[in-house]
Amino acid sequence: MFFDTSTAGNATYTTNSGGVTNFSDTAGNATIITNSGGDTAFNEESTGGQARFITNEGGTVDLSDLFFASGMTAGSIEGAGTYKLGSKALTVGGNELSTEVSGTIVDGGESGGTGGSLIKVGTGTLREPIQENQSKRTNPREPSDRNQKRNKKHQ
Repeated sequence: MFFDTSTAGNATYTTNSGGVTNFSDTAGNATIITNSGGDTAFNEESTGGQARFITNEGGTVDLSDLFFASGMTAGSIEGAGTYKLGSKALTVGGNELSTEVSGTIVDGGESGGTGGSLIKVGTGTLREPIQENQSKRTNPREPSDRNQKRNKKHQ
């Protein structure tokens, strides 16, 4: 558990089946890997900082217990796992990596909530599938690859 003024720094942290990693402060510039059956949770006033989140199939990252509706940042997200936003915003892209999420980005989580949103910033790209019941995507700088292809068809 990371709390008070702690940080994950530049380390690599892996959460495996049955394990839980809780953040109540910052993930810093770390690489946070959540494998099948593992759970990584952000609580209270914590943030993902510029960390790289790799959430593999069956793994979960949960932001629903954050205090602020504005949510938190993460350097990048990727993988086939689940990102549970609750009612919070997740701003990604600050580390400028190009990544792909083939898993799900949804509302809900341990503390529940609806209306979560994904905000893409930075120059890297984020490829994600379009899914029913997906949290609202806010991407002021660049549409997802799928939307770019769809928009070209309709021009």
